[in-house]
Amino acid sequence: MSILRRIFSIIVSLLLIEIIAASAVRLLPGDPVENLLNEFGSDLSREVLRKDLHLDQPWYTASLSAIGRVLSGNWELSLYSRQPVQETVLTAWKSTFELALPSAAIALALALSLGTISALNSSSATYKFTSLYGAITAAIPSLWVAPISILVFAVWIPIFEVTGSTLLPALVLGTSFSGTWARLIRERIRESLLQDHARAALARGVPQVRWLLKSGLLPVSGALVSYFLAQLGHIFAGAFVIEVIFNRAGLGTLFIEGILRRDYPVIEAATFASSATCLIFTHLGAQTQKWLDPRLS
Repeated sequence: MSILRRIFSIIVSLLLIEIIAASAVRLLPGDPVENLLNEFGSDLSREVLRKDLHLDQPWYTASLSAIGRVLSGNWELSLYSRQPVQETVLTAWKSTFELALPSAAIALALALSLGTISALNSSSATYKFTSLYGAITAAIPSLWVAPISILVFAVWIPIFEVTGSTLLPALVLGTSFSGTWARLIRERIRESLLQDHARAALARGVPQVRWLLKSGLLPVSGALVSYFLAQLGHIFAGAFVIEVIFNRAGLGTLFIEGILRRDYPVIEAATFASSATCLIFTHLGAQTQKWLDPRLS
């Protein structure tokens, strides 16, 4: 698939996601006008306020107009703050990305260390630990780990602040992904080291570190880079839950607040931003693998 076809696929996917999000949010129970009147009060009647906020349209008409919002990049104003939605979402997106990036770095550092070392010997303690570590991190959700980490490292052992800290939520999020990554790296490297050319290189007396990197890690680097780039989108999405638990401003917190308030423009724009991030990283990973390995083109 060419780059232009990939870009076209991303655009079509995002348009469909925006239409679905706009339709689904308007079918939810609850009326944003009633919420606004209960919270702020107003001298305007419900009908006048609904028309002023463009909420008097049928749900299918509003859903189709989502195409125009995506193409123009303008989601107008928040129903509550009356601030431009795209600016609010962009600020929140930056905050979420600032959490996702160090989380990915932590996950990659742990995974490469464990996966590379444990790939050398299937009977070693490191190999068994990597299997156990991967199973535990995959089985225990970050939704449970995050409150426990706050209790231990912010209350019992006050190393981190409960709010405002990036390192603790990044550690929680990065660790939850590192176990699965470590097992993948280990198995990919082991498969490469069992090839005849790798065994021949070891028999010729190639230093083990050089042998591990050249015969084990390098041949599978294209597939691993593609996988890691695709996983960045998943880490970005996983940051939503972590942000809410750690009371951190970001796209996840903004999204939850938008749902509770029935703030339709905020929900639609936040959904679009998160979906675009995941899709772009996934396609970027696939394209990067083709650049590294032209045989896949």
